[in-house]
Amino acid sequence: MSEQFDMLAGQLQWARERAQNFIEDLATRFERALPGQTKVVRQWRVLGGHITELDLFLGDVRYRIESHRPPSYTVTRQVITHGIAVGMAEPLPAATWIVTLCDDLARYAEHEGIAAHTLGGLLND
Repeated sequence: MSEQFDMLAGQLQWARERAQNFIEDLATRFERALPGQTKVVRQWRVLGGHITELDLFLGDVRYRIESHRPPSYTVTRQVITHGIAVGMAEPLPAATWIVTLCDDLARYAEHEGIAAHTLGGLLND
């Protein structure tokens, strides 16, 4: 019985550390790829800190990942129009938010790529 308990406790500790690292890794990747569209809020303590909010602005959509009590976190998606949040933030289930984020990232990248291509064409003509 104690072997099962030890194994379960070890798995829970591993999952907790992985969740904390996941949010840190996600913030680092977004800061590198989209520095102007990423906002990271950290809470610092004597022995270190952790991310409490990660905002990602993708044109007309904002994703917010909040983690006030690591390793738990919540993800919301909100429509932005002319820099103003419209309506309520939509909470996204843990199982599906990554798919939704990837779809919005692809749409944003396509839009930005087309805009950059069009601007380049205007400047080169």
